[in-house]
Amino acid sequence: MTSTRGALVSFAFVLSACSGSVTFRSTIDYSVNLDSYSANFTNAGLVSGMMISAPSCTPGAAGDMYCRGLAQSASAGTDLEVRCNSMGECDPEPYHLIEDLGVQNLDDLASPKVSVIDRLMVLGVDATRRTNTTNLDIPSFQLVWGSESASSGNLASSTKLLATVPAIPSGSTGALDIEVNAEGLAELDTYVRATSPKIRLFLVTNVDLEPNQQIPSGHLDLTVGLIIRASGHLR
Repeated sequence: MTSTRGALVSFAFVLSACSGSVTFRSTIDYSVNLDSYSANFTNAGLVSGMMISAPSCTPGAAGDMYCRGLAQSASAGTDLEVRCNSMGECDPEPYHLIEDLGVQNLDDLASPKVSVIDRLMVLGVDATRRTNTTNLDIPSFQLVWGSESASSGNLASSTKLLATVPAIPSGSTGALDIEVNAEGLAELDTYVRATSPKIRLFLVTNVDLEPNQQIPSGHLDLTVGLIIRASGHLR
């Protein structure tokens, strides 16, 4: 599965001469291309027509070795792990997907309207499906945050859960009813105010496709937004 992203900041200003604050929504545009992801199944020799094929195997270590051998002999370029399931079918293992959405500098995002920033507050998170031509449901995924040095190799120790985005039905669009993690949001707010305005965001999910399921196709365009309030001297 490949993705593209681009930082886009849109501002919905709430100005107060007394408080000297501005509230804005910082957005990240994210795109998932399932057409490119489907190449994994072709490379692994697991395609029959428009379906994920299910070569027969004998459950157990020998069957696992046989299925892995099929995938490796088809192409060394596949990212899939393949094992022999209890039904005697070569079955792709769940694919752990981590997408780095990059570093967000909240000071820079606030600076067009606040010349001297006294305080930043992270108020919430939202997500919207802009376009969706996928032929399958996108599984639920997590939005996690860490310091700017966090990486996909150390997510467990360097990031906190910020929100959970529900599964996205094939073809559906519009706003998503995401579940914000209150503890993770509070820790993010404290971190931004006390440590650094620079944070790194990641999307994390598991993609588990079954034998005889349709080959993935289509793409999903998603916008993830952070609702931020900056206090200080307004421009």
